[in-house]
Amino acid sequence: MIDIKDVNIRSASESKIPHISDVNIRNAEEKDLAAIECLTAENNEKFDGDIENMFVAEKDEEVIGYVSYDPIVKEDKWLGKYYDTKNVVVKDEYIGESIVSRLIEHLSNFAWDKGMNVRLKH
Repeated sequence: MIDIKDVNIRSASESKIPHISDVNIRNAEEKDLAAIECLTAENNEKFDGDIENMFVAEKDEEVIGYVSYDPIVKEDKWLGKYYDTKNVVVKDEYIGESIVSRLIEHLSNFAWDKGMNVRLKH
């Protein structure tokens, strides 16, 4: 258990803030296939080859993560109409830098524009 006396609260310094503003979230393209397959394998996930229903996170022209979703519309009384996520994967060195959050936010905004919600499924 952490003793409150051991906790130090301070202002964040510029060097401690993740620099994610130069990360671009976009639709996956054929040119991304090799990177997607590599990321998928490194994370012991399954990839069905469907890049049509996927967004990638790109930094310096390198794919560093992706989110994919099932395009089949589902519905329940709590979520209404929604998409299920299939995979959310980020390169290990970018874990903790809000890339997953940005990918989920992008997918959520995409779904919201269609009157849908997103259910995180893993």
